[in-house]
Amino acid sequence: MARGISPPGHPQNWVDLFYELTPEGKVINDTEVPRLWVDQPGHAEEVSGTFSPFGWATDDGRVDRVQVRLLDADGQLVDSLWYSQLIYGFERPDVCQVHSDLQDPNCPRVGWLKQSIDTTNYPNGTYILEVTVWDHLDRSVVFKRTFVIDNLVPRRLGT
Repeated sequence: MARGISPPGHPQNWVDLFYELTPEGKVINDTEVPRLWVDQPGHAEEVSGTFSPFGWATDDGRVDRVQVRLLDADGQLVDSLWYSQLIYGFERPDVCQVHSDLQDPNCPRVGWLKQSIDTTNYPNGTYILEVTVWDHLDRSVVFKRTFVIDNLVPRRLGT
């Protein structure tokens, strides 16, 4: 794929416009950094058992990749296994309808989902879900959402 500043046949004063030329010759304009949102977990939401974080990521050119990481309350990486099993590109027509200004060529396939997380593998407490999205020009945006893992601790008999 060819990349450049001004698409062929367009004025040279398009210096603020990035584009990508697909193998088929289609021009993909990219003037904005990606956008990103986390739907679940909600801010300061308490979660227990298994849950699946999800949200959406979009770009007026093309989303290249989305990464989800679990951090502790101090911002330290808790589990590097969170890099795997992320699904991007499932349909979110609600996002494209509400945000009609999106010029994402992939609409409505802008949803991301982290497959089920078993919170019982982590101590109760406050955590940060850190989501990063990169576009095809390697520009990125980071979104951090604080949430709480609160699994019931079984009571011991006789206490």
